[in-house]
Amino acid sequence: MNLITWIQNAFIKYWYLIGWRHTLEIIFFSALFYYLSVWLKQDKKNNLLPVFYAYCILAFISYALDLSSISQFLFMFAPVTIMLFITMHQNTLQKNYVTARNQSYDLSSDWVDELLRATLSAVNNHTPITCLIESEDALDSLVNSNIHFAAPLQKELLDIVMTSSSFDSEKMIWVTNLGNLKAINTSWTGTFDTVWVEKALHTDAAWKQDALLLTSKSDATVWHIDPKSRTFTIIRNSTVYTDIPIHEFKSQLVKHLYDNSVKKNEGVYHHEPVQKNREQQPSA
Repeated sequence: MNLITWIQNAFIKYWYLIGWRHTLEIIFFSALFYYLSVWLKQDKKNNLLPVFYAYCILAFISYALDLSSISQFLFMFAPVTIMLFITMHQNTLQKNYVTARNQSYDLSSDWVDELLRATLSAVNNHTPITCLIESEDALDSLVNSNIHFAAPLQKELLDIVMTSSSFDSEKMIWVTNLGNLKAINTSWTGTFDTVWVEKALHTDAAWKQDALLLTSKSDATVWHIDPKSRTFTIIRNSTVYTDIPIHEFKSQLVKHLYDNSVKKNEGVYHHEPVQKNREQQPSA
């Protein structure tokens, strides 16, 4: 009882000493400091967390030693420093400015054929397939996947994956241009901003909205096959090419993966069908 009484008395004493307003302020700034530290720790490239701690320690030491000029300078430029941390953070850079780079293209016909054969088998079972092909821009910070792989593309493996109960046909299969399977059940990590998108696309399927966002932020290519029409749709550089028959799909895919002449449309989305002469560029 004496211990409990002592704790109660100490709590009441310090509560009146600090006050509820100061308590709320301490909780607020402590939570802000904690969540900012957790977010900075997620950056594996720039290692910003030790720099942030060093800045805070230097600010408090200069204040404790009454180094008024240094402490005022550090506290005055604290908002600027935080903005620099946010700008330099890996996730911000990769989602809004630039993505990390992978190896160059190695588009061998073997893995494309393996992928196409497995896709046609799934279509025969009335399963829609959407595939995300990662090129030079790394997509790890742009997409989410709940099942990951690190295996070469083979029809037998893809058949098992596409027929498993864990496979979600509403999401994307994630492969690389080197012929490796990275993940299944893949989707865009962000949100679909309808303000900057044509009204005709607001009601499009989730895979198409994800594909438009991904191809606006990277050099990735997304394709989809509809089991009913048995035609392909390819999305690259935020441009949609539709109604591609099976016998032309491979040549169209190779062309789009090798096509570096069209620059990324940063945040601008287009919706153009493939014309009968599919070499024709979509109209502006």
